[in-house]
Amino acid sequence: MRLTLMFPMFLLAACGTGSTTDTSGGSDTSGGDTSGGDTGPNGYGDGACVSGEKWTGGNRESEDMNPGQACIECHSSSDEAPSFAIAGTVYTNYDEPKNCNGLDGATVRVTDASGNTYEDKTNSVGNFYISSRDARIKTPYTAEVEFADGTVATMAGEQTSGDCNSCHTQDGAEGAPGRISNFAGQ
Repeated sequence: MRLTLMFPMFLLAACGTGSTTDTSGGSDTSGGDTSGGDTGPNGYGDGACVSGEKWTGGNRESEDMNPGQACIECHSSSDEAPSFAIAGTVYTNYDEPKNCNGLDGATVRVTDASGNTYEDKTNSVGNFYISSRDARIKTPYTAEVEFADGTVATMAGEQTSGDCNSCHTQDGAEGAPGRISNFAGQ
């Protein structure tokens, strides 16, 4: 099944290993509500961590660090952090709070203005990245995510920024509906 996501921005992000199961049922310290309810802040889901697990390792270096946070923004402020051309997190719902673990095993594909295609699979917390060292992505680029069930979500518009989570926030920014997710395919 192929779906076209109609929004102008498709940005992904992840800014080390420290996940924990959230059993408190209370408020998430990143500002997202984990208490449940009918819908989350943007009207989708309930605003809770679907995985029930959150990153608790602060900025400790790890490919699992800070799911849902703006990766490139964070990494560009540190001389020690790797440089990313594209980075983000894929989730189950549009409205998951920062630091919730996302979807493992989704494939993110980016095709640049020269027709070169780059891809990465999300890791155990949903993070993905394409290193600046490995790719010189020419903008504008297009992007799609293929989920484990074969559903493909394609961004409707071309992009020039690779910091996916800067627009794909819990509430959505710059016209994004919220997190990069397979919510519409459920």
